[in-house]
Amino acid sequence: MAVVTKACASFVEYQGKEIYHVDYSERKVIYDLIDAVDQASIYSEIHIKNYNKKDILLLIDLSNSFVFGKAVEMLDEFIQKLAPITKKRAVVGLKKSKMIFLNMLNSVLNKDIKAFDNIEEAKEWLVE
Repeated sequence: MAVVTKACASFVEYQGKEIYHVDYSERKVIYDLIDAVDQASIYSEIHIKNYNKKDILLLIDLSNSFVFGKAVEMLDEFIQKLAPITKKRAVVGLKKSKMIFLNMLNSVLNKDIKAFDNIEEAKEWLVE
């Protein structure tokens, strides 16, 4: 598997609120995306579950990434694990073909994940 060189998950402050930003952007090779999902899962175990965080504002960036196969399953599992503790969920970087993925997640989770064209719009919606 490829080595993920950039941190893919972190808490960022925006307008005085914490947003859990998961950056899966620019993942052109499936193994890079799989590694990033693994990395974000480990981060969430350490920084969210161990500190008993609730009402998470979740931002997932999929800009310019190829999401298919095993990566779709892993993303679905990752989001489902966080679903009970997330207040709002936003995703950036979906093309029309990826909207099918979003619709699938929304139907599985029975919760809305809202799609945005850019990160700033997503952050604004999350903190409102």
